[in-house]
Amino acid sequence: MEKQHLVCKLCNVHVCSEVKLEEHLSGRKHRQAEQRSQVAQRCVYVRGFSKKDVKKDEILELFLQFGAVREVVVPWNKTYVIVEFEEADAALRALRHPGGSLCLHGKQLVVKPKTG
Repeated sequence: MEKQHLVCKLCNVHVCSEVKLEEHLSGRKHRQAEQRSQVAQRCVYVRGFSKKDVKKDEILELFLQFGAVREVVVPWNKTYVIVEFEEADAALRALRHPGGSLCLHGKQLVVKPKTG
């Protein structure tokens, strides 16, 4: 009899039975990974501007054209921001916006999916 091999692709966990897979899927670590994944799907990474010249409210206003924004996260020592939308579809619209046309203070912004 061949041993069954099952994988949780989200967590990259390999198990040998459906019972073990169910245990993993109902566990705390998997649920936390699901939550992080859902948040990441609503977020975009944005760079290409000078933080000293651009205010958080300006970024918020620019990204509202794609949908309701939950939060604009501005790490104090980084050269990027994370825009979190209310819905994942809004993040997709921002990511699919034609390249070169999303500018702020004359600077072209780089908008990428948030990873991790």
